[in-house]
Amino acid sequence: MKIEAENTTRVTLENYEVFDNDSASGSKAVRIQNIESNGRIEIDWTESDGVAGKYHIGVAHFDEIDGQAILRLRVNGIEIDTYTLDKNLGGDGPNSGNYVGLTDFLSNGDPNPNPMFKDVQLAPGDRIEIVVEADSLDNETFELGRIDAIEFTSAEVDLFWQNSETGAMGAWRMHGVMGTDLDEAVTIQMESVNSDWEIRAAGDFNGDSHKDMVWRNTANGDIGIWLMKGSQFQEAVSIVAVPDLNWKIHGAGDFNGDEQTDLLWRNHSTGENAVWLMNGKEPTQGVLLKSELANSKWKMLGAGDFDGDTDADVLWLDTENQNVFYWRMAGTDYIESVFVNNAPLDNTWKFQGVMDFDENGYDDMFWSNSVDGKTGMWMMNENGYDRPVIAESVDLSWEGHA
Repeated sequence: MKIEAENTTRVTLENYEVFDNDSASGSKAVRIQNIESNGRIEIDWTESDGVAGKYHIGVAHFDEIDGQAILRLRVNGIEIDTYTLDKNLGGDGPNSGNYVGLTDFLSNGDPNPNPMFKDVQLAPGDRIEIVVEADSLDNETFELGRIDAIEFTSAEVDLFWQNSETGAMGAWRMHGVMGTDLDEAVTIQMESVNSDWEIRAAGDFNGDSHKDMVWRNTANGDIGIWLMKGSQFQEAVSIVAVPDLNWKIHGAGDFNGDEQTDLLWRNHSTGENAVWLMNGKEPTQGVLLKSELANSKWKMLGAGDFDGDTDADVLWLDTENQNVFYWRMAGTDYIESVFVNNAPLDNTWKFQGVMDFDENGYDDMFWSNSVDGKTGMWMMNENGYDRPVIAESVDLSWEGHA
């Protein structure tokens, strides 16, 4: 959600005035009126803005060479963080060269500092303040804290959950030294999903560093992608349908090293395995995987990088003895089968997805117990399986997707 700083129906301005500028979104921005006093921008967070949770806050602004204005973020009067406008992009007045928008890069090619405030806890009823101090660096002109817009995006989530009974959606954010502790469970505000639709994979399909959800209609084979900003739904996109329901999506990962998230498929009738190479949300090529035989005793679990080479591999469960293996891949070429570990023989643990929880470059495996609701991870490293970690418990009606 983006709020224009000059939008006085949502924003309360103190010691700020609106001015015209073609580089600003909406061709208007705001600047401090009196350099002897701080400027203040206030926004009251409402239920329609978003549920209680963590958000990233980006501030589109101008960063000139004539000063280093200081922005202070406060929530309900408590100072959360500060940011100094010290990029000094050129010019002693606002122009396209010193405009810092909400895109990836600045005019000089440097990474954009936005969102400048991360993981800010907000809830309906909170008052958000951005207090700005003008600065001149002893120049004759001042950097007047010129602000164009404020953008709020839900912080990135790690796991999606769907309630099989109600259709409700949720998400987990993880934290801790090893990334295996639950930081926050949030609700995804959407209407309940028709029971014909199920989540089949999660990954970033539009390059915004947020995980999106891949859905498959189990009645007609339609496929859709929910584009997400953290736990906030953005848009539903339909892609090519696959009417043959013997083909099922089993995971997502970058198989060919182009930094695009691809889709892994298995035909449950013929035993064929394939990858859709993707360009964002669009499939560009289907590739059959040539490998050793994977007959009906083998259950495809998902895709992930288990050997640390940045290419996705394919994870399997031998349903006769509960041995877990992965196919080590070089792109879409099979190299070898690698043993991981033995899953519990009582079949109470259900595979829920793949994610690099501890960010060591090796994807870990996420499981849940179908009896007591416990969740756990198999942590992986350069030597393969490392150790198990038990995490939070969930209601048995929830199914996870990493």
